[in-house]
Amino acid sequence: MQKVIYYGVFFDEEESKKLYALDETPLERLSKDLHVTFRYFPFLNERINDVVGKEVNLKIIAKGNDGRNSGLLVEIPESYKKYYRHRYKKDGQIIRIIPHITLSLSNDSTPKETRNINFTPIDEPVEVKGKFGYYVSKYIDGKKELKIVYEKVL
Repeated sequence: MQKVIYYGVFFDEEESKKLYALDETPLERLSKDLHVTFRYFPFLNERINDVVGKEVNLKIIAKGNDGRNSGLLVEIPESYKKYYRHRYKKDGQIIRIIPHITLSLSNDSTPKETRNINFTPIDEPVEVKGKFGYYVSKYIDGKKELKIVYEKVL
C-alpha cells in the first residue's frame, strides 16, 4: 500500500544544479528532492493523474533567504494553475501558499517555513523544466520507503 504525501513538480539532477546555483548563501542543510508542492496530502478527487509524468516549464521570479530558510518564488503557467491547491488553515480561514521551492534550511527550521520568506524579485527570470509526480510513502519488504513516482496513483 502506498500513501500520497504530496504531489507537485520535481526536478532532475541537472535542473536541481541550476536551482541550487541561485542560492547565494546556502544554509546548513540543502533540501533534497527539489520540488514545487502543488498539494499536500491530496484527497482522491484532488489527484493530478491527467498530468502526472508530464514535463512543465516554470519560471523562477524571485528569491529569498531569512537566515532560517532559503528559497525561490515560482510562476506557474496559466494552463497548470488549476492543479495548484497548496493551502493551509489558519484561524478558520484557508490560506493559499505561494508556489515556491525550498533550497536550504537552518538546523532549527522546517521546509514549510519557506512560505514565510519575503521574496525579492530577480532581474532576469530563470526558466526550469520539471516533471509532475507524487511523493509517496510505501512499505516494501516491511520497510517504509519515501520516493518520487511519475505514474498514476489511485
